[in-house]
Amino acid sequence: MDSTQYQTTLNSAIAGDQASVGRLLLELRPRLISYIQHHLPRELTRVIEANDVLQDTQIEAFRRIKTFVDSGVDSFYGWLVTIARRQMLQYLRARRTLKRGYGIKSELSGEFIDELAINVQTPSRSAARHELAFALETCLQRLPDDYAKAIRLRHFERLPFSEVATKMLRSERAAQMLCNRGMKLLREQLMSMSRFV
Repeated sequence: MDSTQYQTTLNSAIAGDQASVGRLLLELRPRLISYIQHHLPRELTRVIEANDVLQDTQIEAFRRIKTFVDSGVDSFYGWLVTIARRQMLQYLRARRTLKRGYGIKSELSGEFIDELAINVQTPSRSAARHELAFALETCLQRLPDDYAKAIRLRHFERLPFSEVATKMLRSERAAQMLCNRGMKLLREQLMSMSRFV
């Protein structure tokens, strides 16, 4: 993509054309993944990959494209780098919070998930709680859709299994199984992320 095409695509992206955003991200992907690989903190390399950060960065870019201000050559790439650095910092804070344990037992309970779920939806007074909630949300997004939906309905919306089953068009037993299996995977992901168990 030459400089004229790039600027035209950038202008369309800023105007809200999602296809143009996608083209820019594809164009800048090699540079951005290289940046992330070179700047991903060693502390994180065992729990996340550069591609995880890249995907999070791209999602944020799609969501926030209307906030981007074109300030000249390479400003879009610089904006993406800023988002990527923010994503890495969030991962790092969440991991360090989890490593401190914050009183978490090795068997993460439904009650614990319930408590964290509240902080995903509302501002928390505790930075540590907020970071734990971020870690929870990150792990939830990596679960199979049915598992994540069952957990959200049961623990975020606090619905009885009968209502979870109705919303998911499943039997109550199937809803319970989805939630239980999802919780098992969620615990494993959170514990893997923390490395303190």
